[in-house]
This record gives sequence, C-alpha cells and structure tokens, in this order.
Amino acid sequence: MANVSKKTSGRYRLVCLNGNRKVATIICDPITGRILAPTGKKIVGADLETLDIYILKNFKNEKELLLYLRKIGYPVTETDTCYFAYQHDGTTKHLDLVYQNMELYDLAVLCKQYKKQFSGYAARNKVSSKELRKLISKEISYEQLWKDFYDHLLSDIHNPYFYDYVVREPLLGDRAIGFITDYLNNEGCVNREQQDAFNSAKYYLIDTFTAYKPIRGMIVSRINYFKSILKPGAITSFGSKRPGRKVSYFGSVNPCDLISETQLWYLEDHSYFNNLSKVEQDDFILSSLGLTRIPWYERTIYPVSLDQVKVLEEQPDFSGLTYLEKIRYANKLLSSEISPSEEQSSYQKKKV
Repeated sequence: MANVSKKTSGRYRLVCLNGNRKVATIICDPITGRILAPTGKKIVGADLETLDIYILKNFKNEKELLLYLRKIGYPVTETDTCYFAYQHDGTTKHLDLVYQNMELYDLAVLCKQYKKQFSGYAARNKVSSKELRKLISKEISYEQLWKDFYDHLLSDIHNPYFYDYVVREPLLGDRAIGFITDYLNNEGCVNREQQDAFNSAKYYLIDTFTAYKPIRGMIVSRINYFKSILKPGAITSFGSKRPGRKVSYFGSVNPCDLISETQLWYLEDHSYFNNLSKVEQDDFILSSLGLTRIPWYERTIYPVSLDQVKVLEEQPDFSGLTYLEKIRYANKLLSSEISPSEEQSSYQKKKV
C-alpha cells in the first residue's frame, strides 16, 4: 500500500508579527522545538506538538518569550505577537500560542510519543498515513489521560453557551463542528435511524479528537471561551439554537468541582472573579457552564409542584436568593418533609 496522503507533519513555524503584519520567522530545531539564534540557516518546519511542548515547558507568557527572542538577537519588540504559522490551501494560517497549560502539555507529549512509536512501523510495513492515523488513534483512545480529556469534551459540548461559542468562533473546523452537532442531535436515539447516526457521530468524534490539532483546538476553545465570559453580563449574549439538555440534580455540589483545575486557575488569575463573593463566584461558574438555563425547581432532590414554586417565589427572602441557594433552600424543606405551603404559613405567622 503506497503512502499517497498529503504530508502534514513538520509544516509549522514560529513567527512574530508586528502591527504592520511584518513577519519575523524564528528558527526552531525540528526535533526538539528549541528556539535557535538567528544565524541565517534555512528555516524548516516542525510538528505542532513539538513546538507546543517547547513553548509550554519554557515560557510562562508571551512577554517572557519576546524577551528571550530579543536577548538572542531577533528583531522583535514587546508589542509583537507570536503565532504558529502554516500553509493551507495556498494561504498562510496562524494559531495562537498557549502558555502554562499542563493538560495540553501532557496530551502533546502523549501524541508525539505515539507518532514516533508507530512511524518506524509504518515505514517498514509501507502503511499509508491514513492507516497510521487509525493505529495511533486507537492506542491514544486507551490512555486514561485522553479519556479524561474526552469526558471533559462531552461535558463542554453539552453546555449550550460553549456550543454556541465554538460554532461562532470555529477554531475546530467545520468537520469537527459537524460531528459534534450530529452527536448532540441524535443522542436521544428514539429510532434506528438516530441510533445509526449517533453511533457514526460518536465514532468520528473519537477519531477526530485523538488527533493532536483538534485536541489543541478544543483546549484553546475552552481557554478563549472563559476569556469571553469574564466580563459581567457576557453570558447573556449567547443564544443557543440547540435545545438545552436537562441535567440531573446537583444541589449539593461545589460549582468549582464542575470545571477543570486549569480553568479554575485561569479564573482566579483575574481580579474581576476574585472580587466576587463566594456566592457570586458559584453563580458565575454555573452561568458560564450554561447550567442555570434549567429552572432551579427542576434541580431539586424531589419534584416541586408549580403551586409550591409560586409560594416560594412570592417570598421576598426567597426571591432574592441566588440560583444555587434556591435549590439548597428547597432541598432543605423537602428533606425535612416541610412543604413550601407549610413554610409559607409559618413565615406569615412570624410576621404577625
């Protein structure tokens, strides 16, 4: 079997752009990704995971990277912006750099290891790059590190706000977005046709997100999504075209446990989030995950009737509670077997 597929490895380069779009291309070792001094050597590309591993391991932020580049002789300024550049359909595309993200670093290392492991086998056995890709995909899907990433991905795409974001800002590409949409639209599997469509979408979702570039695209999408919601009121700008998926009771959960450690660190690095009260922080996280779209009374440990909801909502003290506080308040009533109507009567007696 001849290898007739298009070469995609070794095509990424580190570049710096200034305000006039003038490009300074940085020389990197294609094996290690290490940045080399500008010596006039021919610039060759490297794999995306190789460059990511080097940047993630050695630089905390863009400012530190630019300082280093100036130190070793590159004509860059502190206002330049660094990207990974590559060619696609005859045009130059750019990818944002990522700094200090352990999840991306570990997945880059994992993907690079399997690519290296199977490349020799493929060359010896004349395996096509398509078949090589499937071999690597299968092995990566067995790894717990990847399983954790994929579980997080499934959680993310069920957040209607995040789904809207990745559709509007398609870092993932049309094919990946299509697989995500097919997965969500057919997840209910009410008939054989939907079952087949769901199984197909699930297969292609796993096949897509065991490749490094889509993995990276998903993680960058998460980073950018959280950047987009750090301003008060930003969440309300999203309007999902896909019906929200009902999620089970979570009234006793700590909202911080619903996001990754990396996402929590990112939030805690911003003064806006740190200046919120604990209750406001909890509400911010729940809103950012799209969880508050489902009415609070559908989140309680036991069903609440519409009459009971009305009684509770008419209480000034209750109506002023946050989303999570309403759930916890109602759960306390339900678990102590005191009905909202009884609680209202007691409340009125106290006021007399």
